[in-house]
Amino acid sequence: MSELCSIITGATSNSLVLVAEICRGIETTKGTCIVGSFVETLDSIGCLGIVSTHLHDIFKLPLNTNNTVFKAMGSEFVNGQTKPTWKLTNGICRESLAFETAQREGVPKTIIQRAQELYASDLEKAVSLICKKSKSEGLIRCVGISLRKQLPPSVIGASSVYVIIRPDNRLYVGEVSVSFFSHS
Repeated sequence: MSELCSIITGATSNSLVLVAEICRGIETTKGTCIVGSFVETLDSIGCLGIVSTHLHDIFKLPLNTNNTVFKAMGSEFVNGQTKPTWKLTNGICRESLAFETAQREGVPKTIIQRAQELYASDLEKAVSLICKKSKSEGLIRCVGISLRKQLPPSVIGASSVYVIIRPDNRLYVGEVSVSFFSHS
């Protein structure tokens, strides 16, 4: 925190600010908000800077910035595995290599498998929360459909967005207009 204070008090529009893994080691939610406020302040000063973080919830904050752009480390899916490209790309990092890194570093398979189960349950919880919030705001109607079950009549003829949690724990989101549906 003392380093952040020094940066903010000394930064000008002519400054170059480089900060790696900002607010690591502190409680995640409050740390994320401190990082967000820090980024807003750097943006308002108008300095050039790079701030790296694993606090990805910063992208959910309603930040007031005019000149901030988000970059991410690129990755690609090769032979069933996600691998880094080591290239900086535009956008927000949505892909973690945590499970692959743990495997590469020799973490026992049982620990990785359990972590993947926990991650999948967190994704299911997130989709559920989105549906509950959207329903309460009257934006959309969420319908849960189990594997190999028939669609309810209420979605026939409607344009639908669907979310599938894949076996590799990635979300697959698509859109379809259902006019006919049958099981073979």
